[in-house]
Amino acid sequence: MTLPPVAVTGIDGALGRRVARLLADREVRGIDRRRGHELAEPSSYVSLVRGCGAIVHTAALHPLVAPASATARDYHEANVVPFEALVSIARREGVRRIVLVSSTSVWVNALPGEPARFLDESVLPDADDGYARSKRECERLLRDAAPEGVIVRLARFARRDDPQDAVRLLYRAIDPDDAATAVVAALDRAADGAVYAISAPTPFAPADALDLGRDPRSVIRRRTGSDPAWVPGSIGSVVLADRASREIAWRAAFPSPLYAVPT
Repeated sequence: MTLPPVAVTGIDGALGRRVARLLADREVRGIDRRRGHELAEPSSYVSLVRGCGAIVHTAALHPLVAPASATARDYHEANVVPFEALVSIARREGVRRIVLVSSTSVWVNALPGEPARFLDESVLPDADDGYARSKRECERLLRDAAPEGVIVRLARFARRDDPQDAVRLLYRAIDPDDAATAVVAALDRAADGAVYAISAPTPFAPADALDLGRDPRSVIRRRTGSDPAWVPGSIGSVVLADRASREIAWRAAFPSPLYAVPT
């Protein structure tokens, strides 16, 4: 059976390229500013959406690439306004499924010294900085306009050769290749309206919350047997991806090198 085409926004970005490679078994239609497409101007890409069975929306302005001077208005204009236009076009063209790539930045960390928060889909988003507000608003737009849409909240991207990221992968980070497999798993297997938090597997448990906030090195030693050179002074949150494992059979292929698979 021939699968319907899938449109991928931000296809020339780090995540979009990876998602497109995983969709090699079907027609992929790339939408990207580098190709002359502006999501806030539907005429520049509507022909690519027409006839698609789904849209995967990866395009966004993110704090790691945004100018230091970026304001809440900048994030709204870059993330919310274009997505609102995309959702409108998708509805008009009869595209049933939209997979929105959101962020675990919708949740705040505990303050330094306070017990770490253990975050999953049952925890209401509570971050209110400009970027987080834009992602929360995109999620609201999707829920209101496309109840069958799917939200995938990705943790910070980690680099495999970075010792600090090896530590971050223990609590709130994800390898970009694992992020892409999670997005495609959600596209193909998620129930309508599902929300998933995606982060690398963690060795930490809620019983560690107080020590993670005050002395994370001691918890890392205890849980992994490792003593990395860099450890943050406090770990404010741990993102749990158990729902994605249960419901869409997603597993991280690139956990932290410090992580020991439970026996």
